[in-house]
Amino acid sequence: MKVPKNMDLQKFANWLQENLPGERRLVMNRIETVFPADKIEPGSFAALFAYMNGDELMVCELASTFESQEEAWASMSLDEIYTFRPVPF
Repeated sequence: MKVPKNMDLQKFANWLQENLPGERRLVMNRIETVFPADKIEPGSFAALFAYMNGDELMVCELASTFESQEEAWASMSLDEIYTFRPVPF
């Protein structure tokens, strides 16, 4: 799996397209994605988002898995989203 240098949102969206099946959306200044999480729990979905912090791309995964894609997308728009700590990509 090749990772581009100087990762930004556009490069990350392209990388996701090639390496992680799922649906992606550009929302404001971040990329959001929902993808199958069958290895964690069969039939479930996970979600993450990425944003730029200066020159560094940060990735933040939601702490829950979801029973449907719709539930995962809805969780992204909640006022309080429970996530793991953001990490640089």
